[in-house]
Amino acid sequence: MLDISKLFNGRNLTENNIQKSPKQKQISTSPILSPEKHLLHFRKEKRRSKIVTMVGFFQLSEIDKKQLLQSIKKSVSTGGTVRDEYLEFQGDIQKKLKDEFIQRGFKFKK
Repeated sequence: MLDISKLFNGRNLTENNIQKSPKQKQISTSPILSPEKHLLHFRKEKRRSKIVTMVGFFQLSEIDKKQLLQSIKKSVSTGGTVRDEYLEFQGDIQKKLKDEFIQRGFKFKK
């Protein structure tokens, strides 16, 4: 017969004493730039038969990116998230997003 206590060297593995490793966030090493100095571009991806519009490369602090995302989501009435140095928005809304970002002082690559 198999003795389970030998599998775990006699340790009691309950929920309380299992140590979970904390998630490590990657810290961006890029300098923080003002909106006028950004040169943004669009990317589109298809996920589960839905289109996701990505705008980036942002060189802002995490807090600034989240605040910018929240205000843009409200103004274009869509969902979105922050991923690495990009803001992702649900749907094919490139024209609306471009108008909003230009209004806020950002520039785009041609």
